[in-house]
Amino acid sequence: GEIATHSMAVFKLLETVTFLNGRECRYLQERDAARKKVKDIGLQLSELHAAFDDYKN
Repeated sequence: GEIATHSMAVFKLLETVTFLNGRECRYLQERDAARKKVKDIGLQLSELHAAFDDYKN
């Protein structure tokens, strides 16, 4: 009785931790992808600035 109740509580806790860990992993992947896009856009902007400066001169 009591052991089964505690075991069930532990399993529910593990299930919750696993779920939240999965969400965190997904968040980190999305964050890293967004950072890469920002970096790529920054590089493109730098290239456009350089091309424009060359065009002006």
